[in-house]
Amino acid sequence: MIIVSSPVSVEIGKNHPEVQVDFGEVQVYGAALYTGDYEVIPDADHAVVLPTSGKRMRSDVNVQKIPYFAVSNPQGGKTVSIATDQLIVLNGGE
Repeated sequence: MIIVSSPVSVEIGKNHPEVQVDFGEVQVYGAALYTGDYEVIPDADHAVVLPTSGKRMRSDVNVQKIPYFAVSNPQGGKTVSIATDQLIVLNGGE
């Protein structure tokens, strides 16, 4: 059910062949409010699923960038961490 809390005006005529309706502020009733996280950090070990289907959202979900860290290592290569806290050593591009 949708309840409109302001007057609705419609203009139709020769000079207005299209219909434009401005509902102002609209409140939707019947769907449960989503109460879970609105911030997501990608994870390499498992998918992140937010149970939002059929629910009202109070704001957008913010998916943060994938965590990535790279440092030089004693073997002359780079030690990288991508979307995880585990380090992978790549020796000189091998």
